[in-house]
Amino acid sequence: MKRWFRKNAPQADAATTDREEGQPLKSEGAAARSAPVRIGGAAAQASAPTVRLRAVSGNSSPATQPRKAPPVAPVSNRRTIYKQLMNGFYDAILITDNKGHIVESNIRAPDLFGFSNDELWDMRVATLIAGLDEGLFERIRNAIDGERRVLINTRCTRKDETQFPAEVGISVVAMLGKDDFVFTIRNVERRAAQLRSLRAGQNAFMASLAGGFVCDAGGKLVTVNDAFMRLLQLDPSEPVAGVPLTRFVPGLAQQIETLQGGETQACQCKVRAADIGQEFTVNLAPNRTGTNIIEGFVGSIMPAASNN
Repeated sequence: MKRWFRKNAPQADAATTDREEGQPLKSEGAAARSAPVRIGGAAAQASAPTVRLRAVSGNSSPATQPRKAPPVAPVSNRRTIYKQLMNGFYDAILITDNKGHIVESNIRAPDLFGFSNDELWDMRVATLIAGLDEGLFERIRNAIDGERRVLINTRCTRKDETQFPAEVGISVVAMLGKDDFVFTIRNVERRAAQLRSLRAGQNAFMASLAGGFVCDAGGKLVTVNDAFMRLLQLDPSEPVAGVPLTRFVPGLAQQIETLQGGETQACQCKVRAADIGQEFTVNLAPNRTGTNIIEGFVGSIMPAASNN
């Protein structure tokens, strides 16, 4: 049995719109029909245009017909997509042959190294990235063959011969040959400077004569310095991380509750240590890790007599 569909109805096949009104549409294996469709009453029939239909055999419908595969993009379009992808990365990208000569680079590479893309062409990548000798290339090949990701921290050299710390990811692609390399280079100069600053702060924290401590939002110790252990006469081998600060200085309970309640100002108080009975002056302040982000609190502790 055959089912009929009106031209331009939502379920009609797109092919039915390729003909002008009034032209017969050939059915699949059947002659074209010319009877008009009657819709509604007499008034509707009088004004309704003559529409030709096409038969659809069997139980299939256009809604259930398999979609045609999209056409393959022309080579020129694929090249455009490839260039857009390359230039869309934040990192500098260098593609080399299996000997380490650069055959492709993205627009970030000149920003990072100071060489134009034309100048980078055929340059040895080892000129830009320190430590890339043939032995390292072989180790990289072996690592990638073993399905391990290769990421190295090294130093890179700009055109003006200045250097910067970089994080370099390396993988293998098949372009000119089966062992071509892709290098993604990220300048981590700012990150390295921040890390040096953090290390300097940590060193100052540990060298301080005042006892220093960091607590989480629950009031448990995260880290302390050597002076904290010495002033409270604690065994240096005794683990204190995860221990409530009030275990050593019980008089701070109220001040800690105030900070946990949302207080954003530093406070100072005098308290006695739990086991030694000595009086200390303690400074407490929120531990800010962002503009409106507070993750616990920090503080320092000194013998009260040192303030006289």
